Amino acid sequence: MTGLLLAFKDWDAKLGLFGSPWTDYYGFGNFVRLFQTPELVQSIVNTLYFNVVNIIIEFPAPIILALLITEIGNKAFKRVTQTISYLPHFLSMAAVTGICRCSSFRFS
Repeated sequence: MTGLLLAFKDWDAKLGLFGSPWTDYYGFGNFVRLFQTPELVQSIVNTLYFNVVNIIIEFPAPIILALLITEIGNKAFKRVTQTISYLPHFLSMAAVTGICRCSSFRFS
């Protein structure tokens, strides 16, 4: 809710969120300024483009990875692959990188 309130305020760090004055045009000054910028249309197009590309690439990628992992015949390699692919969901990337760099994997 603070972000919603911040959209209608003329932010001043010294005054804080509740001490900062409201923007011009009865609190809609930031929105008036937004809709008057010439780059608004280009930023909307860029946002839609990135979202469409995100849906096209990132939506089928986990499904394809799951199908590829199910086709692995070696059970030990399959378990290690599943563990490595799920590890970033539970640990930070710094920890995952450290684990992968410091340990030696041997597949038999």
